[in-house]
Amino acid sequence: MKKWILLRRGADFEGLSKELNIDKVAGRILINRGLDTVDKMRSFLNCGIDECTGYNGLPDIDKAVSFIRELKAENTGVRIIGDYDADGVCATTILMKGLQKFGLDADFAIPHRIINGYGLSADLIEDAYRAGRNSIITCDNGIAAVDAVSLANSKGMRVFVTDHHEVPKSEDGTEEILPKAVGIVNPKRKDSTYPMKDICGAYVAFKVICALFGYDREIPDEDSDFFEEILELAAIATVCDVMPLVGENRGIVSHLLDRIGSTPNPGLKQLLEVTGLNGKKYEPYHISFIIGPHINATGRLDTAMRAMDLLMSADRGVAFTIANELHEINEKRKQMTSEWVEKAVNIVEKESLNDRNVIVLYLEGCHESLAGLVAGKIKEQFYRPVFVFTDALEGIKGSGRSIEEFDMFANLEKCKSVLSHYGGHKMAAGLSLPKENLESFTEMINNCADYGGSLPVEQIAIDADMPLDYVTVGLVEDINRLEPFGMGNEKPIFARKDIKILSAERKTDTMLILKVSDESYKSYKMIYFGNIDEFERFIDAKHGKGASQRMYAGDVFAFNAAYMPKINEFRGVRSVEFQLKDYC
Repeated sequence: MKKWILLRRGADFEGLSKELNIDKVAGRILINRGLDTVDKMRSFLNCGIDECTGYNGLPDIDKAVSFIRELKAENTGVRIIGDYDADGVCATTILMKGLQKFGLDADFAIPHRIINGYGLSADLIEDAYRAGRNSIITCDNGIAAVDAVSLANSKGMRVFVTDHHEVPKSEDGTEEILPKAVGIVNPKRKDSTYPMKDICGAYVAFKVICALFGYDREIPDEDSDFFEEILELAAIATVCDVMPLVGENRGIVSHLLDRIGSTPNPGLKQLLEVTGLNGKKYEPYHISFIIGPHINATGRLDTAMRAMDLLMSADRGVAFTIANELHEINEKRKQMTSEWVEKAVNIVEKESLNDRNVIVLYLEGCHESLAGLVAGKIKEQFYRPVFVFTDALEGIKGSGRSIEEFDMFANLEKCKSVLSHYGGHKMAAGLSLPKENLESFTEMINNCADYGGSLPVEQIAIDADMPLDYVTVGLVEDINRLEPFGMGNEKPIFARKDIKILSAERKTDTMLILKVSDESYKSYKMIYFGNIDEFERFIDAKHGKGASQRMYAGDVFAFNAAYMPKINEFRGVRSVEFQLKDYC
């Protein structure tokens, strides 16, 4: 059972409504999101991309420009080394397109997940050296590559790091451990004065290119398509890497959702076609759960090179072929993930692992690229930090997904004595260790978790206790002005006690359509997507054995509903309907 928390921040909601010309409820949501002045609210409501080209305060950004210009003056080629996820692929594409436009001889390498592992490795250094590439620029990786950068330096190679991951620190946490690179652009360095810390690797790469070309708020007309293309890639990566949708992040994602239908990138255009998204009203969901997974797909099951080929392609026909390939691979990935999630759930329930502070699973035979996806699903179901380990070429590799109460990166640092490698941030991490250390790691990481004496319970923040009758099309339109919703700007949730179920129709195992009413006696459509068997057990427990079946026959039962309103449009008629988020 989830814990509902009613947000009770006070303010002059009547005054805010008049000042901002929005409904009082929308004003309450803005207050709940931490926007405590009218200026902040107005800035939030009118977000744009004006600030996206700014880069002042990013450490070593001037060094990055000087380094790139020096390479061009020397007529020296450079190798870009990225990562195999959507953020890494988008970052690599941004740097490739930017450096080529600048006239630099640039190529790229994406690590193979199984052969090379994450980030800048000795193998990739050796490959670049053999290819005569004496200069390397990383993106979405490199901040923890102390040994790899040292190896490159020993060969007379130069490495420049652009990254956004947490900076490793000394045992006592007082000193940053930085690779001896030519420069390091990372907003999480302690000497960074850039106002946004939580930006993705692709957005860091975008900033480097903006600095290189001296872009300010006015973009030259001849560069408009190029600028739009690399900004879209940075925004896609922002959503896929689950960056908070506030400030600049919100501005560029909002811009993306308005413009992606007319993207200048041929590969992205064909991917929209293949996935059936053309003509949609785009939401972050489409990026997170459709576009992103297709970009990720080849990097999970093979190599991310085909995703790079898609985004770099200038030929519509070639792009269409690659987009279809990615679609087929993603369908295979979805099936494999579903099978392993089912196996993982069975293990958790059989061994009562959900009674532990942290769930640690070893899945023999699971493709290592699926570990993070499985960990995410298990975290959602049991609300615990989860690590899923699979076999690797050396030892075992794991992916972790966390909850708000557990800082994954900070706690991994406490377990580093049994780890071979680790990296990540508060909510997600990757790591490897000798298989014989798994039991020790399990005990150590569980001992690190401190929830104040009881196991964590997922909380749902309720923005307001609101009668269904108060919700109008106009109110929903005002709420929609707060889009895009996502991490850091969660979709508003409302609640009401004693909602009456007038009728119910079970469409599938995961879709239930209810006709409901509250004290107004008006009836509304409310849709629930979830475990319907569990909902039926809840009704039986609340109203007596057999109540759920009588519910389908038309008997009226009451329950408390946490809901989200939306606008349904049918044959030109717009009306309000509701999505049931949770119940008690």
